[in-house]
Amino acid sequence: MRTRILLVTLLVASLGVNAGLLINYLRAPRVAAAPSAGWNCPMMQDRFKLTPVQAEELEKMRLAMVAKTAEIKETLRVKREALLEIYGQPHFDEAKADSLLMTIALQQFKMEKAVFLHLQEVKNKMTPGQQKMLCGLLADELCPGMMQNCQMNCTDK
Repeated sequence: MRTRILLVTLLVASLGVNAGLLINYLRAPRVAAAPSAGWNCPMMQDRFKLTPVQAEELEKMRLAMVAKTAEIKETLRVKREALLEIYGQPHFDEAKADSLLMTIALQQFKMEKAVFLHLQEVKNKMTPGQQKMLCGLLADELCPGMMQNCQMNCTDK
């Protein structure tokens, strides 16, 4: 009897706490989050000292790039899944794996080329100072540990 009373009390208390948390969550004011990615992100605008016109134009270009590369990303996802299926099979089909790996390599090449061409377009919308900052950022990301070699390409010409 005592166990039942304790169990019912714990259930009621748990229900009350959960209902209270749910009500607080639902009643909390919703604040629109600032963009955290892309050229509309305040951090990017501040870092590159972008004008509002530049930020808007670069963001439109970024969104077009995302749309343009969506099919490539999907193909990569599908082919990588197929490669994992081969890995999981008891008998390794090297010819099929080679075919998938060649397709993945070609799609990765298309992605890298699209990104490179996009960055060329982005660079053309920036001032020389902004271009130098972008080049430095890319050098840091693309050439870790080799900054001195990459930075030489970022100097004013």
